[in-house]
Amino acid sequence: MTAGGHGFDGVERRGLMFVLSSPSGAGKTTLSRLLIERMPGLKMSVSATTRPMRPGEVDGRDYLFVGKPQFESMAARDELLEWATVFDNRYGTPRLPVEGADGTHFIDSADVRSVRADAHYTKVHDGTRERMCPWSISEAEAQLDPGLFVRVHRSHIVAIPHVSFVRKEGDGAVIELDGPSPHRVPVSRAKIAEVKARLGLARRHA
Repeated sequence: MTAGGHGFDGVERRGLMFVLSSPSGAGKTTLSRLLIERMPGLKMSVSATTRPMRPGEVDGRDYLFVGKPQFESMAARDELLEWATVFDNRYGTPRLPVEGADGTHFIDSADVRSVRADAHYTKVHDGTRERMCPWSISEAEAQLDPGLFVRVHRSHIVAIPHVSFVRKEGDGAVIELDGPSPHRVPVSRAKIAEVKARLGLARRHA
């Protein structure tokens, strides 16, 4: 869990991390959700795991549920900030590199709203601002979880869980991503059907 804010000296900090630790079933998830409801700016870091999904859990909200081969591939490609094995299941924190004035930082992929190619550069939007990413958009697409992210245009990738609305515009469509600073992303005509299906908007035939 992380929260932004200002330090005692008035200097803005990038975030403060809180770690909740307890035995399984002690109420970490319940406590986390209550804190998020009551503390604006507090966000949950969503971990990737190889364990089976439990009743009531939602992929992308509670965990990123992946198979062991995919998890091992993520670890081998250095896509995880850290990972560990617990009772034969693996858990890890996905990351995405972004460039800052003082060097390269890594952000939780759960915070990513969109990725876009801008000439020779790639930019990542976390719902608040855009930052430069050293990967190409194709590299970013290969690294991000395909169950949560989709390429909607040759120059744009979006996080499906963060889509707040979609509408037709010209020959294509436009998507708005949520966050403190909502932003819009174009959808190419060839991708409209896939986007609608991923959002559960595809027409059902009798």
